[in-house]
Amino acid sequence: MHDASTPGSLGCGRSSCSRNCGRSERSWSEIYDILHFHGSCRMADVVALLASPDLKTAFVATLNDSTLPTHFWFLRRHGWKRISLLTTSTEFMRDVLRSHGIHAELIRHGPVRDLKAELTSPAAQTPHRVLYWRDASIANGADICLAAFGELAPKYPHISFDAAVRNDHWADWTPKFKELADQHPNITIHTFPYGSGIDLAQLL
Repeated sequence: MHDASTPGSLGCGRSSCSRNCGRSERSWSEIYDILHFHGSCRMADVVALLASPDLKTAFVATLNDSTLPTHFWFLRRHGWKRISLLTTSTEFMRDVLRSHGIHAELIRHGPVRDLKAELTSPAAQTPHRVLYWRDASIANGADICLAAFGELAPKYPHISFDAAVRNDHWADWTPKFKELADQHPNITIHTFPYGSGIDLAQLL
């Protein structure tokens, strides 16, 4: 899997790594300037084994799994420090790594947009919304969100409590959001694909 944004680089995720990582070390250093791996902390162990001071190729690993391994951590940490660059997309994961003596750079996903500049209505620029924008599941706190919305909506009628969910995912929870919206006029449910007039700037 080639990363088109970086000439001379090879990206390896869970699916592509098994196909691409069978190359010899000599071919990597001759063809690729950067090898970029994505995955859990176990992926960092693989990268540490592949990284060699004798190779000209830079090894980069992006990690977003906050569960760090506990077995043989001293040896693992020593190996991870051989990786040219560790990145993560959240401040939480960056801080977890740093607390364990591993430096990581924060690189957020997606484009950087000035969402306020995209809003045409001055009233829309005033914070007035609480938004749940996740797949509606227990792992994503759907039960907590439902309880919070049900408790807070009647107390703060001037605030809009919105949920942006998908009908075809977690079917057990999406109807519960809709039932709650029927009980409170300031709770709104948006299901993907969203209707006209609903865009990223408005929801955020």
